[in-house]
Amino acid sequence: MTSTNDLEGVDALYRQLGAAAKAGNFAAYSELFSDSGVLMPPNAPVVSGGAAIREWAR
Repeated sequence: MTSTNDLEGVDALYRQLGAAAKAGNFAAYSELFSDSGVLMPPNAPVVSGGAAIREWAR
């Protein structure tokens, strides 16, 4: 079962990701991913892992 706190946490993360991307601050964007994160950029290969995502954002 999903709690309201879980949903609020996910919503807050999406807002942070969106704000960082809109500002063009991809360093901040990439720091929001955990070491097990996966980024699926459009028309590009999947980027797996926090270090790889941070490198991709440079």
